Amino acid sequence: MLRTRTSVTLRVLLRRNYDTPVLGRKFHVRKKFAKRIQDTIKRIQIGKAEGADETAAEMLKIQAKLQAEVVCELWKAVGRIFSVPKQWHEIQLFPIFKDGSQKDTKNYRPIFHPSHVRKVVERAVDREIRSVVTFQRF
Repeated sequence: MLRTRTSVTLRVLLRRNYDTPVLGRKFHVRKKFAKRIQDTIKRIQIGKAEGADETAAEMLKIQAKLQAEVVCELWKAVGRIFSVPKQWHEIQLFPIFKDGSQKDTKNYRPIFHPSHVRKVVERAVDREIRSVVTFQRF
């Protein structure tokens, strides 16, 4: 486990942002998962808008290895208490005008801004599952 100020802050944030108390369950995460998170962070496009947790993609990419360890610890905590942060349920929605009359709601398209940390974890978990499970085509 990390012994940095970031991990202490992370633990405090985890306890504040969850509805359920920490239960102390064992949750196994493979050693390769931190590397998978790091690779996913490196692939994030910079310049995208922040999500509900106000985490910028640039902030994650600056120190990808350290951030990957922090996100991996977050994922372990999610597994132990069996609940995700409240901010991961929130998505910022912005209507973008296409063309035509601005009074007609059909002339707008929605743009969603989920949390960057949520996207990193989702993509890493997806890649982890796909590496373990073999899919058969019928």
